[in-house]
Amino acid sequence: MRRLVASLLATVTAAVASPALVLFAPGAPTEGEWSCAEQFGDAQLAGLDADQSDHARIIVAEGAARDIEPFGIAVALATAAQESTLRNLAYGDRDSLGLFQQRAPWGSAAQRLDPRTATGYFYDGGSGGQPGLLDIDGWQSMSLAEAAQAVQRSAYPDAYAKWEDDAWGWLAEATGDGDPSACPPPDLGENDPPPVVPDLEALRERAQDFADASAADRPDPYYGETSYYRWCARLAARIHGHANSGYPTAAAQWEAYQRAGVAVADGSPPPPGALLFYDTDPSGHIAVYLGDGLIVSNDVLDDLTGRRGGVYIVDASELTDGAWQLPYLGWAAPQYAS
Repeated sequence: MRRLVASLLATVTAAVASPALVLFAPGAPTEGEWSCAEQFGDAQLAGLDADQSDHARIIVAEGAARDIEPFGIAVALATAAQESTLRNLAYGDRDSLGLFQQRAPWGSAAQRLDPRTATGYFYDGGSGGQPGLLDIDGWQSMSLAEAAQAVQRSAYPDAYAKWEDDAWGWLAEATGDGDPSACPPPDLGENDPPPVVPDLEALRERAQDFADASAADRPDPYYGETSYYRWCARLAARIHGHANSGYPTAAAQWEAYQRAGVAVADGSPPPPGALLFYDTDPSGHIAVYLGDGLIVSNDVLDDLTGRRGGVYIVDASELTDGAWQLPYLGWAAPQYAS
């Protein structure tokens, strides 16, 4: 079964790695939200009702977005099946809540009751420093029950094993439901949500100041920097008025936002002012979305302009469909310490 699902999941993971594709948007979308449910993955999984199936697909999607091997996703499915029967429970033993019945130190009640955030906590660890599956040394070599127990620390460590066959079955169904290539992301600029910054025009003007200074080979007018070569996180922070991002890399910033439950990776269109995250080895990439399909980014046109560390305002497709061909991860509202 592991071999079969690995093959199926490879197809789905390719959708995550492709800049033109998004894996899932499970569940019934609210009015105005983008969803590919009509095209992909809206059938109930074996033995599950609609809500349970949606939650199972969220667990699969969040795992595939992190490039977790099929066994790890099966562990998460079995864990949620044992803890909550794949239901988003607003109650539990003592202060436990949600799909994974996570205790209060893992995150706020709202975070633990958000299926995507709760799933991220299971994979990545809780907001209070609790280890997630990916933090457990050697989890890939453990039995499913051992791996689940290493995260959950349950009083009934053997209970997860009874869900193993079901978990592999749901995973096979979820990754074989449809053709991910039929599920494109929204076109940026078509219907932008409300901005996440109080003054979008001011943000656009600030971005233009950075780009104009770069084009004229002048230091930027705010921090005096002459080059932003490989400094995407710093540039994004400075576009938003902060001297530094507080993170060593764009990848580290995305991971921190995932842990905090503020990263959005469901294919929904980003609002103007949002940070857009991309997967590139080893450090990742960030751009700032300015609305109307435009972003501000460093480096992206350096080969054409002959600059090093230039700042450019370009169509967002330049990152995903241009020379770089960057896989898009998702977006987040900007959050900085100061």
